[in-house]
Amino acid sequence: MTKNPYVVFVHLGERIPKHALANFNSIKNEFADISFWVITDSLRISRKLQKLGLQTFYVNNHQINEEFYDQNLSHPKEFRGKFWYRTIQRFDAIASFQEVHKKPVIHLENDIWIAKDFPFKKFDELKGSIAFPLLNKSEGVASILFLRSEESSKQLVQLVHQLVQKDSSNTDMSILGQIAISGLMNFSSLPTLPPNQIKEIRETIFSENFEIFNGCFDAASYGVYYLGTDPRNARGISHLYTLRKEHNLPFGISDIIYIAETSSIRITALEFEYSLFCLHNHSKNAKIWGKHRERYLNSHLKVKEEGYSKTRKIYFLILLYGISKYVSRRFQKYLVDPLKSVLNIRVAQ
Repeated sequence: MTKNPYVVFVHLGERIPKHALANFNSIKNEFADISFWVITDSLRISRKLQKLGLQTFYVNNHQINEEFYDQNLSHPKEFRGKFWYRTIQRFDAIASFQEVHKKPVIHLENDIWIAKDFPFKKFDELKGSIAFPLLNKSEGVASILFLRSEESSKQLVQLVHQLVQKDSSNTDMSILGQIAISGLMNFSSLPTLPPNQIKEIRETIFSENFEIFNGCFDAASYGVYYLGTDPRNARGISHLYTLRKEHNLPFGISDIIYIAETSSIRITALEFEYSLFCLHNHSKNAKIWGKHRERYLNSHLKVKEEGYSKTRKIYFLILLYGISKYVSRRFQKYLVDPLKSVLNIRVAQ
């Protein structure tokens, strides 16, 4: 019998968001037969999670190549605690984990909700040494990332380093996209669309391996459409039910439903029914991991009708936080900094 791979989350940084904690606890309680780990570079967070009964794996700055990425990436470091750096460094963190545990891993992003029928054991049937879903023809997403072995993760890190040195503006998504189409790794695509949605040969990659899983994974398209965008990106406003040209969402969805008895999602599109094994919860709304999940999902998973107008949700705490940050920056720029300048001049005199 095929054994389940280890399931890993990577959290880098000193602050752990509420939605991540809700997700970790949910998986611990709902997937008792799964061995899952949180990889972190914070000893404080590691101790906190261990007290909650979670397994952790600590990585230091050297293991996640902090100095290398600081020197070779050009993203703004002040953005959300080096967000763009952390999303790439997690590949190094996973490689450090596999170097010790030497077992296949499925990496989940901390805003991924997984259904009870998530096919953990099926990943072993893939031909590739690395697998993930594609958002579009040029971007991959580590929402679900399968690495078969220690050698696979080492090869991934080597390619990441080469691509970062070649182009400092690379992101984790552009890097995965290049790996998917380059042939430099033995890549298997995780299906995001059922076969009946594919109209052109070059698009078959989006339904590749559907016959193994009999269902699809969410790179981002399903979660962004039904649950909303990240409200931090628009001053507390989350946009829902909006088709995005860079996303692949099935045509002709006539039914999408959360089945509480099995904690799973079924979709019917162009008269073809299939499972959706996960949702990428960009909105970070923790209700999807709470006791009111059924109510929350059933209020969001609906087929958009003509004239349906509920396309925005306001997160007031995030809105207020954004306003406070804006006021603080203006206060710093127009009052504190000029006052410091005047005082420095007087001291010099």
